Amino acid sequence: MTRDELLKLTDLALKSGDVNLAKMTMQQLEGMDTQAVPEQTLPRAAGLMARNVVQGVADTANILTEPLRYGMNKIGLDVPMSVSGAADYYMDKAGLPEPYTDSEKISGKAQQFLSGGGGFVGTGGLLSKAPQEISKYLGKSLTTSPMLQGVSAMSSGAAGEQSKLQGGGATSQVVSSLLAGIAPAGVASMAKTASNVLPMKAKSLLNNVTDELVDKVIQRTGVQTQGITPNAMGAIKEKVTKALQNGDVDEAGLKRLVEYEKVNATPTKGSITLNPADITQQKNLAKIGMNTSDKNLQRLGNITNENEASLLQGLDDLGASQGYTRAAGGKSITGLIQTKDSALNAKKNALYKMAESQEGREIPLDRSWFVTRADELMRQKNSNAFLPPEVKTMLNEVSYGQKSLLGEAREVPFNVNTIDTMETVLSNAMTNPDGNVRMAAGAVKQALVETPMRGKISKGAMDSFREARKANRELMVWRESSKGIKSATDKKGVDLDNFMEKFVLNKSADTKDVSKLANEIKKDPEVMQTVRNQIMGFIKDKALNQRGGDTAKLSSAGLHRAIKDIGDNKLKLFFTKSEIDQLKTIRNVSNYEQFQPTASAVNNSNSGTTVMGGLLNLGKSAPFIKPMITDPLSSMADSRAAKQIMNPGLLLNQNKLNTPYGMPLLYGSGGYLLDPDSDRNRQ
Repeated sequence: MTRDELLKLTDLALKSGDVNLAKMTMQQLEGMDTQAVPEQTLPRAAGLMARNVVQGVADTANILTEPLRYGMNKIGLDVPMSVSGAADYYMDKAGLPEPYTDSEKISGKAQQFLSGGGGFVGTGGLLSKAPQEISKYLGKSLTTSPMLQGVSAMSSGAAGEQSKLQGGGATSQVVSSLLAGIAPAGVASMAKTASNVLPMKAKSLLNNVTDELVDKVIQRTGVQTQGITPNAMGAIKEKVTKALQNGDVDEAGLKRLVEYEKVNATPTKGSITLNPADITQQKNLAKIGMNTSDKNLQRLGNITNENEASLLQGLDDLGASQGYTRAAGGKSITGLIQTKDSALNAKKNALYKMAESQEGREIPLDRSWFVTRADELMRQKNSNAFLPPEVKTMLNEVSYGQKSLLGEAREVPFNVNTIDTMETVLSNAMTNPDGNVRMAAGAVKQALVETPMRGKISKGAMDSFREARKANRELMVWRESSKGIKSATDKKGVDLDNFMEKFVLNKSADTKDVSKLANEIKKDPEVMQTVRNQIMGFIKDKALNQRGGDTAKLSSAGLHRAIKDIGDNKLKLFFTKSEIDQLKTIRNVSNYEQFQPTASAVNNSNSGTTVMGGLLNLGKSAPFIKPMITDPLSSMADSRAAKQIMNPGLLLNQNKLNTPYGMPLLYGSGGYLLDPDSDRNRQ
């Protein structure tokens, strides 16, 4: 028997009056006292440490294996020895020394608890690499503050053993272990939160939280604060100040809070933190409330609807209120383009007429030069074989100077008055989808532009002719400068319904091409405003999935896609930077409102929340149920919903986990909770 066991037995013998037993145990104790205390050598110290480390890991394993051993023994599978008992048995056989003095036992127990805690930290490291989110979170918790966990473990083990040596029972040992384990973590917690008890002004001075610092933190979010009311801005600054005084500012959360204020929407905790747990609770609470007839409980769900209305109003304020009419934008743009085209064409014709009037006759062009030059240019481009029939006919008629009409030969004039007709034929040919055909028609058109006048011409007529040719070239270049302009001036007509989408809104519309079209639109403020309204109307239409009316629902995905398809570069052609920023803020807030992370557990089927709502409504029709079920559920839902609504967060950085004070206690007291007097559960 051990010395402790003999002491207890002696005490019991004396209390019961068994003198003989008391004498026998006391003699055995005297014999123990005469034994020499083991010499404290380096090999003994190393052996004790090895025993303590192995025993600590085995004790931690007991927490998981003992319930299994108990169950197996219950069904007849005899497992006589625990993991820690087996470890102790084999270390005895290996000749490892056992602790003898009280100091060896106390320090040994501290070492055992420390090594047992290392097993938890190691397990946490493995769990943190697992793919499941819950495993990662548990692993991170187990590996947080390993130094503090170690101190707590050693304190817990030493205190429990001290209590045991002083004769304390199982309860005394567990309590001593728990209190000692809490102490280091409590000291760390007090040091960490000491600033919270200081007055606000003192904390501001201590942490140097100045107005300039608060402004810089807000500016770092990159969100433009124009349009935010002074009261709202003051509330944001107050939150930032408190966060800076208590720790790190969550700048991502701050950015989201500022964006909510910019669009006049109400932030909630889940939409600011985007934490899966917060979002799950918030959305499920909102559904519970909307499944009841209680106005207070419906508040969280109503906020979602109010925020959507604010976002739609924001789009309307940017111009979407006019709605999107497919032909409206096309009609305004093509009307503007066609007006300019008519003016340029009239200018060109006037100059040709002036040249003719100065010469006193129609000014002929050089047929031979034109046909030869056209053939030369087509040969250079290897496009002769692709000349379209109507252009080939035109070249032959100009070359021969006549054409057959109803069996009669008719003269074909070739002068400045025929240029327009010929250019129309060539322009139509250049719209052919075949690139070779367009190249051939382009070569003929170039030859026509370069063709000189034939015969002797007066200087005045020559000067006017050159000006007319210059005006004609400018007109042709302008018409070809943009696909939109070219389409608007096409003699075949324009598809007004698809003009805006094809040449402005579509993601395939080239920015440089749209830019040239926008330069013309900007010259008329009324047309510019119409186009702006139509662009915003188009974006809203896509965000509502082309469903208008009171039942329309905003789609953050549709809004995001519409803005992305148009693109920043094209939006800049029609809107100011602040307007684009506001549009993107509306898009961002809609994303926050509808965001549902993978790790969340939102009841999308609405089954559970419907049942909960039914229980809350039941109290109204069955009064005897109200105090037992309805009132407690209503109070819980109302309280938690209020926290979600009124407290979107102090903007503190949530990435830092609190020290898991419970972890040292879990492995620290685990051995005592199993059975502190079991002699390591050998039997």
